[in-house]
Amino acid sequence: IDVNARCSECYYSLALAFYKLDEPVAAVKAADAAAMLRPNEAPIRLLQGMAHRAGNDMAGAEKALLIAKTLYKDPNPEVHWQLSLVYNRVKK
Repeated sequence: IDVNARCSECYYSLALAFYKLDEPVAAVKAADAAAMLRPNEAPIRLLQGMAHRAGNDMAGAEKALLIAKTLYKDPNPEVHWQLSLVYNRVKK
């Protein structure tokens, strides 16, 4: 990131690492940066939604996951699973 701040893949990888390390605040920050650089990348939006959900930002998670849902050409089971976790938490 220090070498190339415009590398969406770097931010994505960083977000995934923070997500796996259960660091939701850092994961959200990195995922949001990746999404700003590549807003039409479905995997980035999926990870962004997952990070927001882990950080208890259900509105942000729902927004990112719905964008991911529209970006995937075929239905993606992980997107639907993550959306169900969000909707379950907000009792929707």
